[in-house]
Amino acid sequence: MRRAAGDKLGIAKAVGNLGVIAMVLEDYATARAAHAESVALHRELGDKPGSAEALINLANVAVTQEDYPAARASLEESLALSRDLDYKFGINTSLETRLLGVVQHLLEDLGGELYALERSLYDEAAALARQGLGDAAFARAVAAGQALAEDDAIAQALAG
Repeated sequence: MRRAAGDKLGIAKAVGNLGVIAMVLEDYATARAAHAESVALHRELGDKPGSAEALINLANVAVTQEDYPAARASLEESLALSRDLDYKFGINTSLETRLLGVVQHLLEDLGGELYALERSLYDEAAALARQGLGDAAFARAVAAGQALAEDDAIAQALAG
């Protein structure tokens, strides 16, 4: 219906939602294609916040498929768009997989929350980090991340 009406923004959002559903259903090829189409449509419209969010969704699929170079490229592009716009949600989500403590800090400052799928990915990343580091080291790392200034956190995330 949106395609017939030529509603590109509506199409971009609908296709992105289909990608989220495909991700939940573990149909990663469909999810990746849908999110890539959503990114392309948001870019065509010049919708930078929409592009930033669509790139995060595309990165989440790439991480699930263990395509880390593609995930990093999408997250870096999303982060650049978000910083240009001073788009705190996009900055926050771009960093979540790298700096869990920073994410917690920004969420508290902004009074925000993650969507269910993002929360699931965040919780999984936190559980893996806790398992690898142990409880005490994990707590110290999160506290260190929470103490970082936004620009320092972004610099650390980009440094790898």
